[in-house]
Amino acid sequence: MINYRYFVSFVFLVLLGGVLFSFSIANLSKFPSPVNATLTNFPTWHPEIQNFNLQIWYSIIVFTSFLQIVPGILMLIWTLKYETLNVFIFNNEKTPTTTFNKLLAGYSIMTGIIAVTLIIFDLGKLFASLAIMHNYFEVIIMILLHQGGNLATNNNILQYSIIYILIVAVATILLQWPYDAFFFKAQG
Repeated sequence: MINYRYFVSFVFLVLLGGVLFSFSIANLSKFPSPVNATLTNFPTWHPEIQNFNLQIWYSIIVFTSFLQIVPGILMLIWTLKYETLNVFIFNNEKTPTTTFNKLLAGYSIMTGIIAVTLIIFDLGKLFASLAIMHNYFEVIIMILLHQGGNLATNNNILQYSIIYILIVAVATILLQWPYDAFFFKAQG
């Protein structure tokens, strides 16, 4: 019988290879030059958009941030106050979902905070340096799911986390437009 984790990993690597191959055949010289951010005047990762209503854009960001931060706080309170009834079962081991629920709460709160920073910094290198933490939560959640909800099975999780954050931050900062935006989007 085929182990589903190996199959999913294989499919992911094939898709990643396809994405990387598409970059090799794309003509990136035809990309329009990016505009500067509204508040910081730093270059962004998008060109000027015609008929773009900035007030609607900011309203959507603030509203969705509220919809992410408030439930995240409530979920965090719930995980600290109540004992969970659900468990992960992996290799006949039962692991409570408490850590997973706290990570989901942190992910929700961090996503809302990052969305607000999008208003301040606009989409660019400065925004990416903070948005890496949002992606970090995603990676930790995937590792936790991959290990059946038990982070204790991987003693090197802190080292892997620091390496991931450093690689993404350094690559995003050092790459030039449009490669920095492509790299950040692909890794996240």
